[in-house]
Amino acid sequence: DLLISAKSQLDDTNVAVRPTLVKNLYRVASLAESFTEQRPKTDKDCAELADGLDQEG
Repeated sequence: DLLISAKSQLDDTNVAVRPTLVKNLYRVASLAESFTEQRPKTDKDCAELADGLDQEG
């Protein structure tokens, strides 16, 4: 949902949505950073982590 929202806001020319867009992009970046730092070595563990992060965002 977060990515869908941010993607639609990227094309919006209304400057009023930019603070929300920036907030959403920072959240996406934070989740991506968390994912890469915690990424386990096995595929099974990776799938469980991805599911957990997906539920957050």
